[in-house]
Amino acid sequence: MARQNDVWLKAQDMRWDNLGMVTGINNSSEVSGGFDAFRSKSIGKYGKAALSEYNNNENWPWVLKDPRLCLTFTKWLPFLEGASPPILFTYRNPLDAARSLFERKRNSVPLLDGLKLWIWYNRESLRLSAGMCRVITSNDALLKNPKKEVVRIQEELSGCGLKLGSFNSSIVESFINTDFQHGGVIQSDETCNIPPYESSTSNTATLAAEQDVYEKSMKIFCDMETGKTFSTIYVWPILL
Repeated sequence: MARQNDVWLKAQDMRWDNLGMVTGINNSSEVSGGFDAFRSKSIGKYGKAALSEYNNNENWPWVLKDPRLCLTFTKWLPFLEGASPPILFTYRNPLDAARSLFERKRNSVPLLDGLKLWIWYNRESLRLSAGMCRVITSNDALLKNPKKEVVRIQEELSGCGLKLGSFNSSIVESFINTDFQHGGVIQSDETCNIPPYESSTSNTATLAAEQDVYEKSMKIFCDMETGKTFSTIYVWPILL
């Protein structure tokens, strides 16, 4: 599936780490660039083949998981049989995500680009899944209390019509390493206290750009914590 996503992106001169997306200078609702699910129809036939071994009664329920789905999701929908699938949306501290991309041994992504990718991937995933049965969780919630959060997720997915069996709580605990939990945003009611940004760059222009996108991404993260981001009228930041 990941390869099929790459094929679709490449057909539109895109890569997972180079989306070519920008908002309007004065209006963030105006977006240019990005993936168009109605293009590249001639190569769409490979999508169905990619799901052939999963999309049957013997393998059910099953899950599609690939970050590129945040961009290509609607391209896959015609290949799915039956009712629309429930969406499990999980979010993570943007700086943690950007640092993870930056520290990759291969194809390292600069922090500035990583923060921008975090914004676009989350924005697109929420846009494309709007109106669908969506269960929301976060990396911090899973690390804080794995068993409780998994039970809640299971209950809400069941409410979306997905029939799930019981799970082994000991497996959940062994799978999740709470040592990976990091401090993020400190919140009190509607207050969002964003930690100071620290960068290793000495380039003034780069630092200023990183600081700007960091503050925008962390504001979105704060709004995810309070639920504001998931509103259909949420105003996303200007991103050039």
